[in-house]
Amino acid sequence: MMSKEIKLVGGKESRVKKTLSGQMLQRLVGQILLFVAVTGALAGITYFWLRSKTWYEGDPWYPLLHDMDDNPWICATLFFAWLAAGIGVISYRLIERMIHYVDDITEGVDHIYQDTEERLRMPPELLVVEEQLNEIRENARSSRRAAREAEQRKMDLIVYLAHDLKTPLTSVIGYLAMLSEEKEIPEHLRERYLGIALDKSERLEELINEFFDITRFNLSEIFLERSSVNVSRMLEQMAYEFRPMFQEKNLTYRLDLQENVEISLDVDKMSRVFDNLFKNAFYYSYGDTEIVIRLGAFEDWESLSGESACLEGEDAGEWKHYISFENRGKTIPKAKTEQIFQQFFRMESARGTRTGGAGLGLAIAREIVRKHGWEMICESQDEVILFTIFL
Repeated sequence: MMSKEIKLVGGKESRVKKTLSGQMLQRLVGQILLFVAVTGALAGITYFWLRSKTWYEGDPWYPLLHDMDDNPWICATLFFAWLAAGIGVISYRLIERMIHYVDDITEGVDHIYQDTEERLRMPPELLVVEEQLNEIRENARSSRRAAREAEQRKMDLIVYLAHDLKTPLTSVIGYLAMLSEEKEIPEHLRERYLGIALDKSERLEELINEFFDITRFNLSEIFLERSSVNVSRMLEQMAYEFRPMFQEKNLTYRLDLQENVEISLDVDKMSRVFDNLFKNAFYYSYGDTEIVIRLGAFEDWESLSGESACLEGEDAGEWKHYISFENRGKTIPKAKTEQIFQQFFRMESARGTRTGGAGLGLAIAREIVRKHGWEMICESQDEVILFTIFL
């Protein structure tokens, strides 16, 4: 088997250690405490300085100082009035700055939806917010770009399928019309025309089912109905059912299965996954080659892969089994081993052939696998194609 390093990140660690409001509150309390401390220190220094001097009735400050000495409440009132005024000014300036920050953040949010390469710039105090908004902006741009590409692929696919629907339908109508009009057709020709009409009808049914897949995949969610299943027997049975199809290309298959592996899964949906992988192996295999289906413990996969898997996240270390489908065929470029799981993606070689489906099979298969809490990957090198499911 080919070597492969897998990284599964379970979650994103938050980079925000302090909220903006927390920073502003800290700054407000700090400035107020500093102001009170400085005011108190100045008041104390002034008090002791005034007490250290001798004042006479002829001095200009004598009446005021005499009144303040006889009425201490005047000093207290002035002191606390000064404190209140200072705290009010500090609070007003910080609130005003906070309002400017809100305006900056509002402009930044508007910038998120502008399709421009220019990064958002904000004051140094909003560095954390700037990083978050730029990250959101990049994610939004990527999502819009992916949505446009998916919509374009979908529209191209509909055009292709509409054309493909017409081709088998025209053939069916043509051969049935010949059988209806020509009463004296030899029996061998009649059987041949009926066979062709049946083959085209089956192809027409496949294309119509693909249209339904497009609708279901985009408008509904996948819900699981789990039950305990002997996956070893399930794979054996499905492989046996594919024997007639494999014989068309003189393909053989080999089962390397751990016996009696019981796993909780949705039988119908995982049958669809395995069915897709069997068909994929058939369509993209060279003739006269072997398809290998394996089921074993995850530790066995690690030893076969040639290196240990790198697993991260909450589910790291929880993989217990793997299922792999290996066939010999044209090497899939490394850049496309992830793209083939995207909606409506089809290899160029699939266009215009019976293998040219809607490009939904592998996308739906991986979605079903991930709904189970598992993972599926694709590897390809040296004319070997390998799909592996980790359970």
